[in-house]
Amino acid sequence: MSDQTTWRAGLRGALLLTCSAIAFGAMVLLAKLSCVRLPPAEVAAFRFGIGLAVVGALWAGRLVRVRPERAQVPLLLLRGVSGGLAVLLLFVAIGRGHVGVATLLNFTSPVFTAVFAWIFLRERLSAWAVAALVVAGAGVSLVWRGSTEGGHASLLGWQSLGLASAALAGVAVTTIRALRRYRAAGTWTVFAFFCACGLACTAPVAVNGFLSPTPVEWLLLLAMGLTAVIGQVLMTYALASVPAALSGIIQQLTVVIALLMGHLALSEPLSLTSAVGTALTIAGVIWAAWLSREEA
Repeated sequence: MSDQTTWRAGLRGALLLTCSAIAFGAMVLLAKLSCVRLPPAEVAAFRFGIGLAVVGALWAGRLVRVRPERAQVPLLLLRGVSGGLAVLLLFVAIGRGHVGVATLLNFTSPVFTAVFAWIFLRERLSAWAVAALVVAGAGVSLVWRGSTEGGHASLLGWQSLGLASAALAGVAVTTIRALRRYRAAGTWTVFAFFCACGLACTAPVAVNGFLSPTPVEWLLLLAMGLTAVIGQVLMTYALASVPAALSGIIQQLTVVIALLMGHLALSEPLSLTSAVGTALTIAGVIWAAWLSREEA
């Protein structure tokens, strides 16, 4: 493959990843709008149900392969459950708080991935990586403080749920890395397990407090589920030609988009403290992603 062909493939991948970030940004806004009346667990269940339906249709049409190996199943289940719970907590945080801040906290997952990979997979954690994690942590603390200005901070508030979702997402990504040390599972196999396990985690809670959606809410839920799938599909194809470090940087566009949408469409406040914290957090996460050469 020539340098020009490689460059074009990389540019196409970067554009696809940018579109993926936009789709995920739209997804969190639609999730916030859906959670105005509907319980977050119900909204999350619809997100997974729509994703699973799309994968099932593609599999039935023989457009994708979903074929896990027996040895991969335990890790696939761990990845699916941790990822499913991460989305559930994110949606609860979005429903209770600010969509932009909740998304920002969720997107600190590369920080947790670096730590978990160091602990469980014995991956190297350099001094520079630790410095990047400290910068991101300082940014999170400022965002946390800024999002509670004029109110009372709580360790059990929606901000904690957003951060917990990032930790669970870190577990999910670390599990994928563990899978790749043996034999990589197919992308659609991982996504199918993610949707199935996520639906299993959210459906019992959703059924308990189920509210029948209105016609407008049905449209919001459908759009939310489809944008999630679109974002996932675009990201899947983009990662084939975009280095992991660059993908980690581009994906931070989702945070910026969510913050802007929350501020412009929902009039969510963005204090100076939160703005500074946001810049520090994104910088720290980008730094951590750049230092990580293993594709997540």
